[in-house]
Formats: sequence, C-alpha cells, structure tokens
Amino acid sequence: MNRMAVFVFYDFEGFIDDYVKYLLDSLMEITKKIVVVSNGKLRKTERKKLEIFTENIYERENKGFDAGAYKDVFTKFMKNEKWENWDEIILLNDTFYGPVYPWCDVFEKMDKQNVDFWGMTKQENYKCDGIALPTHVQSYFLAVRKKLFLSTSFRLFWEQMEYPLNLHDAIFNFEIRFTCFFAQKFKYSVYTDTYNTNFPIDHSELIYVHYITELLSVAKMPLVKRKALALANFEKAKIALNYISEYTMYDVDLIKRHMLRLDHIFQPFGYRQLNEFCKRYSKIYIYGNGKIGNLVSKYFQCRGIKFEKYIVTEKKNNDGDNVIAYDSFVMDNDTGIILALGMRNLEEVLSKIACNMPSANLLIPNYGIAISDYVS
Repeated sequence: MNRMAVFVFYDFEGFIDDYVKYLLDSLMEITKKIVVVSNGKLRKTERKKLEIFTENIYERENKGFDAGAYKDVFTKFMKNEKWENWDEIILLNDTFYGPVYPWCDVFEKMDKQNVDFWGMTKQENYKCDGIALPTHVQSYFLAVRKKLFLSTSFRLFWEQMEYPLNLHDAIFNFEIRFTCFFAQKFKYSVYTDTYNTNFPIDHSELIYVHYITELLSVAKMPLVKRKALALANFEKAKIALNYISEYTMYDVDLIKRHMLRLDHIFQPFGYRQLNEFCKRYSKIYIYGNGKIGNLVSKYFQCRGIKFEKYIVTEKKNNDGDNVIAYDSFVMDNDTGIILALGMRNLEEVLSKIACNMPSANLLIPNYGIAISDYVS
C-alpha cells in the first residue's frame, strides 16, 4: 500500500528531540513519503535533523494548531499533489511517544479492516462541562484512505474549516467534527477496538490517560500520549514507563530526556521542578488542600518527600491538624511554599501574599503567571 505520512510538529524552542527522530525513522519503514510541518521557525541545525528523513519540510506560524497545519497542507502547501497516486495518508502529530511496538503489527491488522479512515483510540459519548460530546476518533493519529481523501467532502472539510483559535476550537471544530462529518458517508474504526479490551472503562475519562497501561498491555497500543505522563497522572505514568521498559524494545530514555527538557512547562508542575524546589528548603508547606494540593501530597508520599502542613486562606472547622491558616503561619528563610492552586485561586492568593513572601521561597504553577505582577 502506498502511504504518505503528514507529521505536524511544534516545539516552542524549535528543537527536534530524539523521540521525534525515532518516530520519523520508524515511519520510513511503512511510508514512501514523509511530509513534516513545523508550527514555528526551526533552527538551522534542527532542520538538518529532519532533512535526514525528508525533503518535504514546511515551516509556518503556529496558527490553528495541528488542525491549521493539516488545512494548509491540503489547501496550500500540497495543493497540486497527485493524491490519486496514494492509497493511505497518515495524519499524526508530536503529542505522543512511540511506537513502542512495531508499526507492521498495527498496519497488518488495520489493512484488513474495510474502512475509509481509522485512528488509534476513540472517545465514547460523554459530557464535558455539561456539554454532550459524541463518539469520535482522537486526532493525534488518523489514517485516511483513497475513497475519502479523493472525495469532494474531504476537500470541502478543509476549505470550510476555520483555523482554531484555542484548544476548545481544535477539539470541537476539528477532532470531533472530523468523525461526525465523515461518518455520515464513510466507514471508520480504531486500532484498539480490534483487540478484546475486556477491562472496565469509565467513558467519562480520557482513555489514553486513565488506561495507559491497559492499552499498552491488552490492546497493544503502540503510542503513549505525553499528557498521560504528566504529574496529574504520575501513579499510572510510573507503572506505564516500567511496563514499556520491561516488555517492549522502546528506549524509555527517549521519553525521559524530552520530559526533562520540557519540565518547566508541564502543568501544574514538572517533576524535576518539584524535586529541586524541595531540596532547597528544610521545611516545605503546600498552599491549598484541594485537588492540586492532594495531588502534590500523593506525589510526595510516593517519593518519600515530607512536608510540614497545608496552608489555607481560611481554616474550616472540619480541617484537620495538618492544616494551618495563612494568618497563623510564620515564614522564615528555610521554608519553601508550593502554591498548589488552580489559576483563579492562585491569582487571589498571590494578590494577598506576594508582598509578604520572598519570591524565591514560592513555587508557582506553570500557568504563565509571574509573581512580579503582584508585587507593588
């Protein structure tokens, strides 16, 4: 089967990490042409890393995320491509690691499926913030066959799709709409459905985050989403990385090196960021005993890191002895405070404490908020 891969890539520093090179190298085994679209300017040294795999490299501004990049491929960059020469086009981005299993196993299975497009995973019907979302193939990996990509519907989809302005737009107007739009006339499936995934699934959760090890071990999922390895999922992430290391040939150091470089942008905190902050102070307090505060404390428990108490703005009657009100707290130079708060609560707390606390002793979540904005 003649396959082309369109790989969309974004790195805020313009780097090409080793996990990307591994991915592109693996694609050469199953495709006859690779197209790389960088949503941002590449350094010359980094572009040369891509040129090993392809001469088809396009650089564009990060307009519309991966959806905008695909739109430009089909409506601008490769408008004159002889698409009829291809049997299948793979659309994939850089939001995952892998393949941890050989591609040949995946495509051998999916080549037997009588479908017009397919993906790795799908999200079943669920509600998000009270909004009912339909079943859809998740867009980090989509394979489209000739009947679909040569159709008028395919051309109209990209021409009519507006560039997403935010993540919400990208999910609703590209990822969800892609399945809903084409499923009316075309057939689809997902790779993980070809296995007997007999583990119980809560469809209100993101399957590739909450069932990461089950997908790897039972459904032979070859890809691991970066989001699944963030701090909010650290317990399952640890199990998954151990599984990959023990049962696959994939080098987990490719994952660890990339995560280490991007550590300071992971929300709410990066692993290294937390660990190094705690090493600097003999006493650690967690400001906030809600969802994020409990997440940090669970991570500390897993790593054997001790903290003194939770700090809250106002202590409630049902708060235990491990909670102290901010007005009762006494700060010193040996104390570090982790502001384990959501964005709105973080802004409220910073407006109250920023002038009274040394900024070096505060660890602020990676929301793009600067403490200097709250110091007069």
